[in-house]
Amino acid sequence: MNLSKEQWEMARQQMENVDSDQILSQARMLRNMDKNTVRRMNPQMAQMSDSQIDSALTQMEMMASNPAMMRMAQQQMATMSHEQAAQQMAAAMPAGGAGRAFATG
Repeated sequence: MNLSKEQWEMARQQMENVDSDQILSQARMLRNMDKNTVRRMNPQMAQMSDSQIDSALTQMEMMASNPAMMRMAQQQMATMSHEQAAQQMAAAMPAGGAGRAFATG
């Protein structure tokens, strides 16, 4: 996954201002879409396999239903630099794809 600095900043800002209902709604919307459409619309998911997209959406749903997990993800993203995010994403992505959508620990 190659997330530009601008994309990372936009994701950070969105995460600061999102609430659990918005995340749940987005996950449900994405779950009902064709996976190739999801990849085209979401740079964060562009290199993910179908199962990795499903896993990321499950994680989004879990985060939306757990206020503590939501706060933790918001705090983590608020303090993480683009470089740290890129390192974490690279570590979470085995050779062929992406790992977790959000780190939770």
